[in-house]
Amino acid sequence: MRMRAEFLGSWARRAAAALLIAGAAGCSGGSAENPDAQGAAGTTGSAGSAGTTGAAGTTGAAGTTGAAGTTGAAGTTGAAGAAGAAGTTGTAGTTGAAGTTGAAGTGASTLVLPVMRNGVYTLEFGDTKFTVDPAPGARVVEYSLDGTNILTNATVNAKYWGSTFWTAPESEWMALGNMYLVPGFDTMPFTTTVAADNSFTAVGPNAMFNNKTLSITKKFGANVARGAIDITYSITNQGTNTFTIGHWEVTRVYPDGLTFFPAPPAASMAPKIANPSVVNPCVTKALGMIWLDHSKYVPGTPALYGKYSTDASGGWVAHVVKDTSGKGDLLLVKTFADIPDNTAGTGHGEVEVYYREDRSYQEVEDHHEQASFAAGQKIDWPVRWYLRRLPASVTRTAGNQQLVDYVTNLLK
Repeated sequence: MRMRAEFLGSWARRAAAALLIAGAAGCSGGSAENPDAQGAAGTTGSAGSAGTTGAAGTTGAAGTTGAAGTTGAAGTTGAAGAAGAAGTTGTAGTTGAAGTTGAAGTGASTLVLPVMRNGVYTLEFGDTKFTVDPAPGARVVEYSLDGTNILTNATVNAKYWGSTFWTAPESEWMALGNMYLVPGFDTMPFTTTVAADNSFTAVGPNAMFNNKTLSITKKFGANVARGAIDITYSITNQGTNTFTIGHWEVTRVYPDGLTFFPAPPAASMAPKIANPSVVNPCVTKALGMIWLDHSKYVPGTPALYGKYSTDASGGWVAHVVKDTSGKGDLLLVKTFADIPDNTAGTGHGEVEVYYREDRSYQEVEDHHEQASFAAGQKIDWPVRWYLRRLPASVTRTAGNQQLVDYVTNLLK
């Protein structure tokens, strides 16, 4: 472990109370003034008028016709037709369950050209901008969304800034004269070329340490369909002897963010923790995830750096960057091949989080498995980066199911 100072009717019932109009009364047979006088036989009372048809429910039945009036007597009023039964109103549908938080659309359409601009190489689409400077080891110097860069710059730390690539284990080269950086893959210029598909590849000089001679190649491309950046890191054995080494991506972001990733299987080795007194308050396990909240990191007096190294699962690590622009927090997601437990570079974990003791930045690191390289052999390691702005309703909180759902939807 390195000891450097940096890491989602009622049923309405219409009142069907239609006023039924009674059947019309039969006409009188005798004189109304003297009913006892013998008069001519009364005229047969007219049949009562048909009852009014009942109000339609599900179509009510027709009203019954009133009975005929009795001969000679005043015609009996025909009975009102029976009202048709009201139709039953259907039961209201159940409200659908709220959907899970969806991943934001990319807003990407086409890549902005040219890729090479003013000595740096830029992939830009929609509101996303990704820039690599070939001079300091083909370092990623910007990954921004509508102007907000998630990566630190050299004003934060002159040596350790942006995103770079190292080999693991670091003990092999840190032990050589207290060498905290390897110029061949971290600070020396890389030769960069642009391909027909507008991806670009940066090739570094040979680096020599611990009886190894190797070179690093970095290829960067815009995956417009996914709204992402595709990166391939390659190590090539440039020497004559076989050696074992691992790929390692080191991404430096501003402090007070939240890192989370799928926890390793229960049988995995315990995490390696440098300075647990300052790291453990940051760590939470929930929802099958490990959460590391940088805002809870207190370096102490004297100040201590912190580092959390562990096996993982799922092949991704996410980091929520606190945004100060008022537009909402930013989410960085890095995906890579999941590796078997305990196969990262010796002394390292698949995912690592480093806390700088001056709280100027933290590192979100991911590893490929350590491998044997024969003379002349090259091994590639593909990684994909996503950058999204979270909805205001999704808070930067450890154990937040919405954050897990967002990443899960994004990676579908």
